Amino acid sequence: MVAGAQSKALTKGSPYPEKAKENLRLFSGRFCPFAHRTRLALNHKQLPYEIVNVDLKEKPEWYSKISPLGKVPLLEEAEERRTAESLIIVEYLDDKYPDKNPTLSTDPLKRAQQKMVVEVITSKIMGPHQQTILKGEPENKEALLKALDEIEQIFLKSYSGLEPISFVDLMIWPWFERLPAIEQLRNMQFPRERFPAIMGWCDRMRQEPSVQSSAQPTEVHLEWYKTRNPNVGL
Repeated sequence: MVAGAQSKALTKGSPYPEKAKENLRLFSGRFCPFAHRTRLALNHKQLPYEIVNVDLKEKPEWYSKISPLGKVPLLEEAEERRTAESLIIVEYLDDKYPDKNPTLSTDPLKRAQQKMVVEVITSKIMGPHQQTILKGEPENKEALLKALDEIEQIFLKSYSGLEPISFVDLMIWPWFERLPAIEQLRNMQFPRERFPAIMGWCDRMRQEPSVQSSAQPTEVHLEWYKTRNPNVGL
C-alpha cells in the first residue's frame, strides 16, 4: 500500500507535514474522484510516491499557500515544484516519464481525441452521479440512468476501452467504481442487459493492477455516502 493512503486527513491547525521520503508526494482526498484519477495514474506508471490526505471542508491554514486553487489533487516534487488539477497532473506525468507505461498517445490527433472522450463522458456522468448520491429522488436516478445510456452508446460506437488501458480508462474510472455503492445507497440497479458495454468494461477494469491498488471497497464508499446523507440506510 502507498505510504499515507489511509492516513487521517489533515485539518485546521494541522502542521505542515515533513518533506516526503519519496520524490513525489500527492496531496489527496480519500473519497475525491479527481484525486483518485491521479492515484490511478501514479500506480499505473509504477512511480513511488507518498499520500497526504487533506480535509477539504476544514483545510489546514497552510494549504491555500501551496495549492493555487485550494483543491486536491496537488502533486509535489522535490524542491517544492507543484502541479495542480487531475488531468494536468496526469498529462504532466506522461510527458515527464514517457517510458513508464504511457497513457496518452504521442500522435497529436489521437491525443486530442483521448482528451475529448474524457471530457464528454465526464460531463455526462459527473452531475447526475453527484445529485443521485446527495438526493436520490426519482428524477436524479433517471438522470443517471440516462447518462449511462448515452455513455453506453459512446462505448459501442467510438470507444471500446482497454486496448491497452489508456488515459481515458483511468480518467473516467472513479465514477464507475462508485456505481455499486450508489446501487445500495439508493436501491437502484444498473442492469447488465441495459449496459453490456459499460459493465463488460467495468469487469475488465477491476482486473487491472493499477485499479486494484487504488480501489476503495464498495462498503467503504457506501459508509462515506451515508456520512453525507445521515438519514440513508438507518
